[in-house]
Order: sequence, then C-alpha cells, then structure tokens
Amino acid sequence: MSNLKNTKRAASIICAEEVHVAILEKKDFTKVIKSVIEKKIDYQIDFLKNFRLTEGVTRTALVKLLYYFKEKTFRRRDVVYKENEVSDGVYFIKEGEFEVSWNYNNTL
Repeated sequence: MSNLKNTKRAASIICAEEVHVAILEKKDFTKVIKSVIEKKIDYQIDFLKNFRLTEGVTRTALVKLLYYFKEKTFRRRDVVYKENEVSDGVYFIKEGEFEVSWNYNNTL
C-alpha cells in the first residue's frame, strides 16, 4: 500500500527461509496498476455514497472501510438471513433484487 499512497513502509519483512519473489518497480507499478486500483476505489466510494448511512462520512473513512468489505453473491432463492437472527453485518445491495418478509405476529 505504500506504493499507492507514496508513503514509507509500515513494516519490515524478514525472510524466514529462502524466498523467491517477482519485483515490480515503483515507476511501472505507478504507470499501470495504481491507476486501475484508484479507479476501482473511486467506483466503490461512489457506490457507498448512494446510501444515507454514509452521509457525512469522509472519503478517507470510506476508503478505510473498503478494506473490511467482503463481496458475496447469492443465487435465486438463497436466504441472506432469517428473521430473529442476530445481525452479523450491514448489507449493501450492489445489484439484483430481493424479497423481504417477516411474521406479522412478531411485530405486535
């Protein structure tokens, strides 16, 4: 990530055994990969800004949140979660439709 932000390394890496690596020089990384990653981040930030939940959240905070997101695909008829289950996260729908149902008797 230091290549993306043009900052100093946040950690040291010491080989525990013989290691073979492929190295991409910073100038080449910047020329090719950085712009692709930045476009992807911009796309994801624009997506998150569509939700009221993120109103007033800074771009920096949204970028930090992106590191924690996991994408998941559900097929038709899959159950995302069930009524009365403890919530394990917040779901942001990127694409597709779903049906919400609940037991009316549970709301009384």
